[in-house]
Order: sequence, then structure tokens, then C-alpha cells
Amino acid sequence: MAKYPKVGGVLSRKKNTSAKCRCGAVAKYKTTVQVDIFRGDDEVFWTCSEHKNDCDFLLGRAVESKGAQL
Repeated sequence: MAKYPKVGGVLSRKKNTSAKCRCGAVAKYKTTVQVDIFRGDDEVFWTCSEHKNDCDFLLGRAVESKGAQL
């Protein structure tokens, strides 16, 4: 199991109405994703409640589920 990427922190934002998540929903959280061990390589995303802990979705990686056919 890979140690990175991982969620570094999730901050709730109540007055944010203009930012959007990658899925198009209104973003309510500011999520920091640690890409590797180096401090300057962190990525920050505005996220909805559904995707606030999903590193693969935020970084745009394809997630393959077992037995799923496209």
C-alpha cells in the first residue's frame, strides 16, 4: 500500500459560494493533498462533502474497481 498521496487536512468554509469541486458541485471544504514527502509539493483543492477525502478523484487519477466493466 502506497503512503502517498494522502489527505493532509480538510478545512470547512461556510461563506464560500463561488468555488466549485471538480465534479461541479458547490465546494464547502478546502482540502490539502500531500503528493509526496516534500513540503512544497502539496496540492490544495476546493471540494464538496462527497469528495473531500478522495485523493485519486482530486488528482485526476483513474480509479479501477474490481469487476467493473466500462
